[in-house]
Amino acid sequence: MVFNNITAQIAEPFINLHHHCDFVEINALSRGELGLDSDYLTTLYPTKDTDDLTNLFALLDARANHYDGDYPFIVDYDTKKLTLKSLLCDRKRIYIFLLLCSVNEKIVRTGNILESDFEQISTLILTKYLNNNSIIYHFGKSSYSDDRYVGKLTEKIDKLASDLKCPTTYNPKHFSVQNSGDGGLDIVAWTPFPDDDNYEQIQVYLGQCAIGKDWIGKQSSISLAHWPFHYFSIIAELMKLLAIS
Repeated sequence: MVFNNITAQIAEPFINLHHHCDFVEINALSRGELGLDSDYLTTLYPTKDTDDLTNLFALLDARANHYDGDYPFIVDYDTKKLTLKSLLCDRKRIYIFLLLCSVNEKIVRTGNILESDFEQISTLILTKYLNNNSIIYHFGKSSYSDDRYVGKLTEKIDKLASDLKCPTTYNPKHFSVQNSGDGGLDIVAWTPFPDDDNYEQIQVYLGQCAIGKDWIGKQSSISLAHWPFHYFSIIAELMKLLAIS
């Protein structure tokens, strides 16, 4: 794995300690068995006093306690040292993957491998969250996409509308004939009721998956004022919204 300007300060205010915990963890990860000690920590934060760094390591220690055996680092609160564990189970690897997604600007990579893998993990999580009657598909463009929603964006919308048994309300003239994107929709799922042949009470989940730090902003992009709600004739109150980030 190649890191990009790994020691460069992040822009987040220090009060947002959880972002700085990610920053410290990714530096510890980059150093492998050497880990991160108090001297290295000082090079990352040359202007921070002892109290600031103590607060930072207090939160790292809290993470270790919270995630327990799933946390991939050893935290030495007293000496301010953070070291990657030698044995990594799948759950620890998932933590590291989510860490990479959080600080993706520090990772040198080709294509959208982090985004695609995060979308796949989000789909698996949604599968576990919903009941066995639910139907879940990839809608977005990724290496994991299935063959259900293909072609132009309008064709994908039409197919989804057919699956949901509802008419569309969009104007085809508002779409470029070359538009084969996903309109920001990554995952679609619905939970039909056995006796609801017309899907009048269907629960629909429309998910947008995003890595990085703007997860609050991404959640606001899934709303009734944005695509794809105004493309369908579905009662808004029956829609269940899901933003995964």
